Amino acid sequence: SPSLPGHVDGSKSAARFNAPHGVAIHRGSVFVADTNNLAVRRVEVATGQTRTVVVTTVRLYRIALSYDASTAYASAHAAVLRISNAMGNASVSVLAGVHSADSSNLGFVDGAPSVARFDRAYALVVVLNDLIVTDAYNHAVRRIRIGAECS
Repeated sequence: SPSLPGHVDGSKSAARFNAPHGVAIHRGSVFVADTNNLAVRRVEVATGQTRTVVVTTVRLYRIALSYDASTAYASAHAAVLRISNAMGNASVSVLAGVHSADSSNLGFVDGAPSVARFDRAYALVVVLNDLIVTDAYNHAVRRIRIGAECS
């Protein structure tokens, strides 16, 4: 129901979100970056059924999917996260940046995933083997080579 925030999975009438920001679509599923619940949620369009894919420890803002939706990518302030097995029993890892809500991890650094820094990673899209990310407070558009480095 609108105006009632929460984290409830279930039918269209029962499901609750808390400040959802981003969506990505794959066939009959809508993946949602449920920002204040620190979660990725999945809504089945045909039934309205909602379920939690994964819960993290940071707020997520936007979401993008690999072409087969086996992997989701979510933007957080200081990192871009990889959600493996997004259609099933998902797990979270850092694709680039720092998985932390601590603002001391914000910055602008290109390089290997563990070295890269962002200051409000935000919108993202998958293009072939790259992930294009807007880095809002650095006023930059960045490229992450999936499996390589950030530039």
